[in-house]
Amino acid sequence: MYTVHTLFVEMSTGAQAATASNNSLPAQNFDFFLVLDFEATCDSATKIVPQLTGITQDKVDGKPTLQETMKIFEKWMEEQGFLDGRCSFVFVTCGDWDLKTMLPGQCSHFRIHLPQYFKTWINIKRTFQHVMGQYPKEDLMGMLKGLSITHQGRHHSGIDDCRNIANILKALAERGCIFQPTYRL
Repeated sequence: MYTVHTLFVEMSTGAQAATASNNSLPAQNFDFFLVLDFEATCDSATKIVPQLTGITQDKVDGKPTLQETMKIFEKWMEEQGFLDGRCSFVFVTCGDWDLKTMLPGQCSHFRIHLPQYFKTWINIKRTFQHVMGQYPKEDLMGMLKGLSITHQGRHHSGIDDCRNIANILKALAERGCIFQPTYRL
């Protein structure tokens, strides 16, 4: 079982910086940051893991398959103008697992083509290390603590984790960070 959660955050690019209402944020290289988080369980751990992620079988029964989800996501990406060059974007994850291991592994297993746009991302932990001078020991919770941000929602809930990652992204931008991809497949 797995669930996919994506939240997108718009920040000012160089062209937009002059008209941005918040001039304290530096101009960025991307128009949009797509914050992505996968939550997963496996059959052998269902007695333990759902208590961590909140994912139970009844929540995924009857939902779209990975192949269907990938098609829905591709359509959404097209509708938003992400695939025709009208805007620039990059995925943001808390670690490399989501896009280096989980999604490529699942796509390979189900013989689904992995689109090129999933092969570049920002690992917010590495960016945090660059800005703050130390790698976060407690991952998401450690970064929130290090930036004096209150955790919102339930930890290991994909959408709540995305919101918290977006808050970290914003706090790092407020500290002058100009984001660059940290990983390319």
